[in-house]
Amino acid sequence: MATSNFVIEYGLSVGSTEIITSAGKLVAAAVSTLDSDDLSEGSTNLFFTNARGRAALSVAAGGDLAYNSGTGVFTLATVNGGTF
Repeated sequence: MATSNFVIEYGLSVGSTEIITSAGKLVAAAVSTLDSDDLSEGSTNLFFTNARGRAALSVAAGGDLAYNSGTGVFTLATVNGGTF
C-alpha cells in the first residue's frame, strides 16, 4: 500500500525526551523508555479501559440473563427449573 504525504519530523521530542534528532537520527535508547503513559488519548481513538468495555455491553430486559456493568459479570438465572 502506497503512503502519500508521509512526513518525518526532525527534532521530535516527547516531553523532554528527544526521539528523533535534528539530523533525523532515531534515538533508540529514548524510544525504549517510552510507553503508553507518554501518549495523550485522542478524541476519536480512545484507550481501552475496563469501564468502557463494560459500558459497551448490555443484555435485553426481561430475559434470564443479567449483566452487572460494575463488575462485568453475566448471571444466568433459573433455566428449566435449574440454576447455574
